[in-house]
Amino acid sequence: MKTGDILLVSGHDDQSRIIQKFQMKADKESGKWNHSGVIYRTENGIYVTESGYVKDRKLKAAVIIRPLSDYQDGKHELLLLESLIYPNLKVFEPQLLRYAGVDYDYWSLMHDQVIRTLGLGWVGRKGEKAARRMLCHEFAQKAWDGYYPGIFPKWWEGDVSNIYHSDMFRHREL
Repeated sequence: MKTGDILLVSGHDDQSRIIQKFQMKADKESGKWNHSGVIYRTENGIYVTESGYVKDRKLKAAVIIRPLSDYQDGKHELLLLESLIYPNLKVFEPQLLRYAGVDYDYWSLMHDQVIRTLGLGWVGRKGEKAARRMLCHEFAQKAWDGYYPGIFPKWWEGDVSNIYHSDMFRHREL
């Protein structure tokens, strides 16, 4: 596991199941993965950089860094997407860290993503305006697109299937 690999997570709580059910309408194979983050490996351990919830804090959700062990609790299924590129860490790490604290995009989750999944096109923010708030899949794609432009065109649409089916990553179950 190295910095830049993407972790897909399948949870079993109510919110995870709702997201999965909706995502499966767009792509049955990738739809079971309701959360994603980018692996960040340091000398102190392995972390997941993600747009997610911050429990027991005034800030409810944002781009955060949490230990990988938080997901190795038996409550989640995990799929590692190993990058076939070994990123230059001096260039890639800033892509992960520059969005720390950026708000989670609840509006996109409940509105823009729903409209796109129903086949009505993308109605949300685009380009750098979309980087002001992000969903987990959008963040993972933005981090990689910032390092390797064009790997995830239209990263702001944040569909998990774009990550899951990318030929730049090899699937490895954990």
